[in-house]
Amino acid sequence: MDTYIEIEQAKNPDTSPDTLEQLAKDGKKDVRMAVAYNSFASPKVLAQLAIDNDEDVRCWVARNPHTPPGVLATLSKDRAWQVRQRVALNPSTPPSILARLAKSGDWGVRCAVAKNQSSVYELLVELASDKNWEVREAIAGNPNTPPDVLGLLAKEKNNVVRWNVAKNPSTPVKTLTELAMDEDWNVRHSVVFNPNVPPEVFELLSDDRSALVRSAVAFTHATPPETLKGMAIDENWQVREAVAHNRSTPPEALAILARDLDVRVRYCVGQNKSASPDTLAELGKDIDEGVREAVADNLSTPLSTLVNLATDGDANVRWNVAHRQDVPPEILEQLAHDKDMYVREAALDNPLTPIEGRPLEIDTSTQISMLDIE
Repeated sequence: MDTYIEIEQAKNPDTSPDTLEQLAKDGKKDVRMAVAYNSFASPKVLAQLAIDNDEDVRCWVARNPHTPPGVLATLSKDRAWQVRQRVALNPSTPPSILARLAKSGDWGVRCAVAKNQSSVYELLVELASDKNWEVREAIAGNPNTPPDVLGLLAKEKNNVVRWNVAKNPSTPVKTLTELAMDEDWNVRHSVVFNPNVPPEVFELLSDDRSALVRSAVAFTHATPPETLKGMAIDENWQVREAVAHNRSTPPEALAILARDLDVRVRYCVGQNKSASPDTLAELGKDIDEGVREAVADNLSTPLSTLVNLATDGDANVRWNVAHRQDVPPEILEQLAHDKDMYVREAALDNPLTPIEGRPLEIDTSTQISMLDIE
């Protein structure tokens, strides 16, 4: 049988137990590996593969969440640390085995225990003071790590550990507030995207010395509208661009940004569906065709502005109007006779364009073909 077919059969959850048992004895390791990770492989087959001569096969058995505890216990003493590491990562590994692996001399194994969300409180506390920073980093990123432990890790000298604490959804507000003043901008940047960040921390970070941190604050929808309003006059154009792009930015702030000297900022306002009709009408007359294109494509743009843009000097602007579903038939009919071929095509492809708007030759050819049929 072809090797590819055998592998697909070995992976298939519908493959019969008897067939899996036969495939587990296959001479090709890729086939045995596929069986080893099949959720429907029997305990007997997994036990057989757990003593396979090939380390990679044993690794796949160790990764399988359906591997029986007894087999995992055997693999936790495997001669290859990579196999023991996979056991340590397995969410089905019993606490007693994880406790033993947490004392492993291989830091990669301890790191795997630290990442395992099935690790109990005592193990997480123990590994939080591990001599290896990668292990402490893993503890800092584990959402089951206790808040008090995260508070201690937030004071770590290693910035990667603090960075993981800042990203952890279980980090308490008090710790996030402290990390918002961290010396490393990467740590402060990570705080911005934590789901537990309170309004006052967003306000604090909106005045951060790093433009990258301020841009992150301006970009996230969780930032309070009042904070975004204050950031509309930031000295950095990328920060203002992020504010202009944010749907949470209040209309009055977008009105200010619509007059920004940087075209990239005005373009984002033109795209923003939270912009007021007056702001979009103003941008519909912008000197930059790209900004007008954005307005023509914005679903919040008022009809009166779309009517004006239908006669815009730029074909791309007219094309954006032509493909819309909220433009009056007479405008679509007008665009169906546009001087630009692509604009005409867009209007003719629009199902709302009236039949009268279609070029005469289309109707004529249809009539001729019907005469031929008769």
